[in-house]
Amino acid sequence: MEVLLQFLKDNEGRCRVTSGSYNSLCDGIMAVLNSQFPNNEVFDEEVIEGANPPYFYVKMLKGNEIKELNGRYRRVYSFVIYYHTPDKNNRAMNNVAEELYNITEHIEIDGRKLRGVGMKHEIIEGALNFFVEYSFFVYRQQEATTKMGILEEKGGIKG
Repeated sequence: MEVLLQFLKDNEGRCRVTSGSYNSLCDGIMAVLNSQFPNNEVFDEEVIEGANPPYFYVKMLKGNEIKELNGRYRRVYSFVIYYHTPDKNNRAMNNVAEELYNITEHIEIDGRKLRGVGMKHEIIEGALNFFVEYSFFVYRQQEATTKMGILEEKGGIKG
């Protein structure tokens, strides 16, 4: 089933998503990485064996959906962006981390921006691990139901 992202603006100017998919978000992150780091390969599947660093690998850690009122659901996707360098230089990885904080704060999907939150990074076993979450609302169409039946009222004066 193909899911498309559709955005609406609410009264406070925030973007709302009527439906959302992991693939759209992953594509948005990869597009930002490709534009900012054109000399590095970016993977979203397992890294090809024998790939030469430097490269990025984007992976979703977890996703969840919480039902709210009516047809509204809150979705949260947690991603990790791995960065590998040939020399495993911590200074170079910290510089890339600083850049990732800037470029993943807002990613564009279908002409609208989603904000990245909960950002942090670690250097583990010679690779940069950058974590970011994207949270948004999904709206689903609900079947129209009758809210209330017909009310008949009779009145009179006793006397």
